[in-house]
Amino acid sequence: MTDQMTRESREWLEAECLRSAKKVPGCEHLTQVRIRRSEKGTGNWRVDKFIPNLPPNLKTAARSAIVREVASKHWLMGER
Repeated sequence: MTDQMTRESREWLEAECLRSAKKVPGCEHLTQVRIRRSEKGTGNWRVDKFIPNLPPNLKTAARSAIVREVASKHWLMGER
């Protein structure tokens, strides 16, 4: 992780993930992105669930958008 990365609250990160995912065509209807800690004590988060659930191709596209826009700046890991 770089020195430019910041730690944010779970609620803030989920809102940023949702904002990024909703930019993906077909994901505009998302109402929530849930994240969870990747490992105890690391401070890293990962995308856990899209609400409503997405088909596999949109899930992949949404995760990619989140990684591109959020994970590179904050303590968020891309894949489960």
